[in-house]
Amino acid sequence: MYALLTSDADAALCDDAWHRLARSVWRLAVFPDFLVRGEPYLTPNALVLTAGEAAELRRITPVLARVFTKAVSALAIDAAALEAMGFHWSVAELLRAEPAAGVLVGRFDFVRSGAGHWQVVEYNADTPSGTREGVVVEREVFHLLGGRTAGLRPISVSLGRLMRRAFQRALAPGARLGIVTDGGYVEDSSQMAFTQRLIAPALQQIGAETVLADLGNLYFSRGQLRIFGRRVDALYRYYPFETMLGEAPFVDLFDAVVGGRVRLLNGLRGLLAQNKGVMAWIWSHRNDRGFSLVERQVIERYLPLTCWIQECPPDFDRRSVVVKQVFGREGEEVYLGDRMSDEDWLKCRDWGTFVVQTRVDGPPMPALVQTSSGPVLREGWPTVGGFVVDGAFGGCYTRYGDFITGVGAKWLATFFRTED
Repeated sequence: MYALLTSDADAALCDDAWHRLARSVWRLAVFPDFLVRGEPYLTPNALVLTAGEAAELRRITPVLARVFTKAVSALAIDAAALEAMGFHWSVAELLRAEPAAGVLVGRFDFVRSGAGHWQVVEYNADTPSGTREGVVVEREVFHLLGGRTAGLRPISVSLGRLMRRAFQRALAPGARLGIVTDGGYVEDSSQMAFTQRLIAPALQQIGAETVLADLGNLYFSRGQLRIFGRRVDALYRYYPFETMLGEAPFVDLFDAVVGGRVRLLNGLRGLLAQNKGVMAWIWSHRNDRGFSLVERQVIERYLPLTCWIQECPPDFDRRSVVVKQVFGREGEEVYLGDRMSDEDWLKCRDWGTFVVQTRVDGPPMPALVQTSSGPVLREGWPTVGGFVVDGAFGGCYTRYGDFITGVGAKWLATFFRTED
């Protein structure tokens, strides 16, 4: 595993490619904003995986999806466990009423250990981002760096096809799918506009259609869930559930879901699946016969030890762990154990919504990244997101930055060698 561009000698190529990339993907990928806090997010560089590393990701990602689906099915009917994980009692009631189904589109975030093993550090199963980058931007970077890509292939070439097929299979012929987000955030609206454009041709084949709207346009009338006055039969939301809880759209939505009047393609099971307490549950049940032999082997090899902070003894050595808030998103409330004071550790323990996970110490790697001052050679850590679409591996979403991936990370394309 290495970055494709790792020399100051490549700076001119990187800078030229970035400007060309910016001109193309705003239209192809509905990408109106390339900056995060004033810094370029997309970098025309790539993480290169060996053929073996890529094959391993393809093999284990669907297995992990099955593992998490089984864990969620067990937890969805355990109200006491759900409340212990931080869920409101009403969510436990709704989870029991929600139809059992796997996650339509999810993303496992992997890091590579110093020993050369993939380790899954979290699961983004509620509203995963990165599909535009995988479907469009990765391909564009591959073409822009054409002179450097001999013997390589983009890893996400099947992502668009898999998403179209997944949404088509999830809907009945003639159905109307509502795609809702927070219209106040250009980035979120853009991602869903791209999703609508991507899946529309596949839905037209079965006489189905989509309507894109702000969450505020969703309401319940005459026994039906409606957007702009039009009945919707199914819904895909790009809006965190925790900000909806108790609001009128949430009540209307789940009244329709429980009553069987609308199908929610990414329901509460996705929110449960990405709660980091599920990883602790899986680790503690890793030898259960409810998991197949292959699933148990994958848990043991690819899931770092994860437990609730309350389970750690008073003399626990926290130097080799990471502490995570179970509902945290985008690196929020993630702490390195060796940098926590005793007071902070006890606070997290008292709050009861934190897990402890064995720290995966992979070495940093050099990469040329685009900044507001031009290309800069840096040392950083890649986090490789493995997409799972309706149970199948779909490609990757790689971010490169600090040891704990945060909002300042840069996106890199992901290529793999066709031969090792």
